[in-house]
Amino acid sequence: MASSASLAAGGHGPEGLGGPLGPEPLATDWGAWQGALLPEAFADHYLPCGLLNDAINPPSSLTFQPTSGLYKIGDTITINLTIPNGIYPTLFPHTQIELENGDDNRVALANASHNVGNNYYYNYTVQRGDYSEDLDYRNSSSLYFMLSDTRATAPPYRYTNLVYDNTVDQDPIKCNLPDPGTSNADLSSLSVTGNVTVDGLVPVVLNVTSPNPAALLGLGNSVTVRVAFNETVYVDGTPLLELEMDGENRKAAYDSGNNSTTLTFVYNVQRVDNATDLDYAGRDALELDGGAIRDLAGNGANLTLPEPGSQRSLAGSADVMVDGSRPVVKVGALMAGGAQEFGDDDRTRVLEYAAAQFNGTSDGVRLDIEAINITRGDEAAALVAAYAGGDGPRLYIGPTTSQGLTDILDNADSRALLDNGDVLLVSPSSEAPQLAAEDDGIFRLAFNVARQGDMLVDEIKSAGISSYIVVARNDAWGRQLAASVSEKAGQEGLAGAGQILFDNDRSPAYWGGIRDGIEANMSAAAVGAGEKIAVLFLGYDESYPDMAAAANGSAAIRSSTAWFIPSSAGIDTSSRISNDTVRDFSAAVGLTALSQDVEANPVTAAIDELFPGR
Repeated sequence: MASSASLAAGGHGPEGLGGPLGPEPLATDWGAWQGALLPEAFADHYLPCGLLNDAINPPSSLTFQPTSGLYKIGDTITINLTIPNGIYPTLFPHTQIELENGDDNRVALANASHNVGNNYYYNYTVQRGDYSEDLDYRNSSSLYFMLSDTRATAPPYRYTNLVYDNTVDQDPIKCNLPDPGTSNADLSSLSVTGNVTVDGLVPVVLNVTSPNPAALLGLGNSVTVRVAFNETVYVDGTPLLELEMDGENRKAAYDSGNNSTTLTFVYNVQRVDNATDLDYAGRDALELDGGAIRDLAGNGANLTLPEPGSQRSLAGSADVMVDGSRPVVKVGALMAGGAQEFGDDDRTRVLEYAAAQFNGTSDGVRLDIEAINITRGDEAAALVAAYAGGDGPRLYIGPTTSQGLTDILDNADSRALLDNGDVLLVSPSSEAPQLAAEDDGIFRLAFNVARQGDMLVDEIKSAGISSYIVVARNDAWGRQLAASVSEKAGQEGLAGAGQILFDNDRSPAYWGGIRDGIEANMSAAAVGAGEKIAVLFLGYDESYPDMAAAANGSAAIRSSTAWFIPSSAGIDTSSRISNDTVRDFSAAVGLTALSQDVEANPVTAAIDELFPGR
């Protein structure tokens, strides 16, 4: 008989039903244990029966029932232990199996109510945090028996409630199990005979972001929010994400992301919506609304979101502004100087009109201009890159030069975007009338030179003037426009009194020479008393103030000429001469500029034709 002192102190494994796993005993033979006197403290404890090194009659099989499956939190896993005939059966309910399962091992308990014949069943219910890709027991000593007082005949005797056979000698069965993942001559481990996956880990939210981290969104635009989880999730129904607006909160509906780690929610901005830095309404803003978000095992996701305003929140990771007062149209500025080249003038108003039509709304729009700085000659590549397969803007300002337009039209990829209607270019370039083909997807905020020439001659005729002098910039645009004026004037019976070409020289002496040339042409034309001769100044905005300063000193020019220019944008902002001088001269000569506002610009008619009924 083993004395109580032969039982070593110390714990062994996790606790189980009926008492914790008890102190580790000394390895001994069956004779030493039979009829052992147990201290009171060791009653109702479990010990690994593998320590009985002379046991016989191993179990016949040890398997999962069923042998494979994926189990979530709350699911019960059953293990079937079959023992040979002749083993005393009533004591098997006093055994249990320790399982290797994540950070905390679990115990499968014997279930006496399900035992049938020589088949004994152990149940284990998956708890939160459990995880095993291929469940097995902990080690070869993971089958435990219980020390109990159930066979005591009188105090203080306590006997070991060992698992033993029904022979005369009552030998214990052999409890040693093969190592996990292996087999021996008698038995195979659980992971060899079955394939059970335990997933007690619930999906959790990692962060909330937007695919447009610096977006300005207006009426009719879509707010897109992405919620990232730590594992793949599956969605049933239409969960909602509550967004915090300055007034009434709004709910973005689940849009896509099933069978992935990221779910996308979308909300269309309404007129009263406003948010300077959009975020969700709180940590509980993600709601199922009768649906489900779960992992492959079926565990429902933890819907708690990062604290609003924190680094992992929508406002912390993105800068999304919502203004529902009017539509916002994203516009790309394909210019060497970016959006700075495009000021608040008539061209901008035409662009706003184009954007409204392009956006399919009669409301005014708010332009969200994104500067896309380009390298001259690389406009086509810049356009394709900015469009980004549909993720970028569809409406573009620019390019500003005919060469840039040519580059886009000659490139197969960028030309395809125009031909397919994927993008629309609204260009300030007025050069190269041959580029102004129908349906080329390019609309010009300045009329092409042929149209400008026609309009200038119409203005001269409307003023009752029959002769004209051309003062044109000595470049391709100036010469082409002068030729267009001459052709149209000839058709209308107007008399040309001379043509002067000027270069980009800003010295007063130079412009004094141009003034003298105008006076000479006036004398040659022999303009009658009380009559006026038209002066068409075909130059860029920065040239007109220099010309006005020089011509203002000529009484003949002030009294006998009427001036016409293609555009008046910028002529009153020169820092080189007095604005009063420019205004005084312009008033004296009745300066007329071609209108580029919405009502008069034929670009708007072309846009209306492109988007009929919108």
